[in-house]
Amino acid sequence: IVSIVMEGDVIVVASSEGGGGLFRSDDGGATFTSAGVFASDGSTNFLDLIADPTTANPTQPGRLYAVAQGTAAGLYRSDDFGENWDRIDDTTVNNLEGDLANAAVNSVKLAVHPITGRLYVAVLHDSQVASVHYSPNADEGAPNWVEMDTPYAVVDTTAITQVTSTPGGAPLAVITATGPVSYTHLRAHETRHD
Repeated sequence: IVSIVMEGDVIVVASSEGGGGLFRSDDGGATFTSAGVFASDGSTNFLDLIADPTTANPTQPGRLYAVAQGTAAGLYRSDDFGENWDRIDDTTVNNLEGDLANAAVNSVKLAVHPITGRLYVAVLHDSQVASVHYSPNADEGAPNWVEMDTPYAVVDTTAITQVTSTPGGAPLAVITATGPVSYTHLRAHETRHD
């Protein structure tokens, strides 16, 4: 299991084991079915699944993002907490689709800024950041994508364990077993904080 998100009795689980899959429960986990358009034939591995904190609302379903490899490789958004999914990586902009399809990819990490809702996608090759993209409008039908400068490689070979975004802090932080490396600006000029 790669990730689990919950909202009331609804649970969505992403898996990369045994062929992987994305599964949803409406009854607190008593039963699960394949989520959205994803086949349960073990042909799609999910690398990350996150809930958008800017859409947390007890009266309506929240937004989820998931990233997959395999038959249904791509980046997906659900606006009804995992019942339906739309592919949102752009096949023509900034190499995001190519980065996701690259056979050397061993992980993709997602983060949503808790105030702005900006979605970040970090593609990892051999546990090192290979590319970082963001969308300022990932909640729209055809989001725009911007390829950011690639962060400096982590000095040691410790695997990256998390990519996150925090309110009031650096917009993006790459977490390793030896601690965080945060970036306050990753476009024209990069500021790194160890």
